[in-house]
Amino acid sequence: MKQWLNTADEYIKSWKIRDVALLKLCVCAAGFLFGMGIPKRHRNKASIAASIIFSVTYVLVMLPFLKLLDSNLKEGAA
Repeated sequence: MKQWLNTADEYIKSWKIRDVALLKLCVCAAGFLFGMGIPKRHRNKASIAASIIFSVTYVLVMLPFLKLLDSNLKEGAA
């Protein structure tokens, strides 16, 4: 399993922005498909859970990016 994760890390380092966009579109489409299958009585709970998961993961993805952006802007200003 560790080898799989290391290989995935290596592969992701070669990605361009379009690759990330394609992955996001794929995951979004999968989310819509799964969401369509949820019974109406559970959709409210599922939407709350999805909102929480999205918020947490978005913050976890964006924090390192924003830190890197900040350091790059400071280097460019100096």
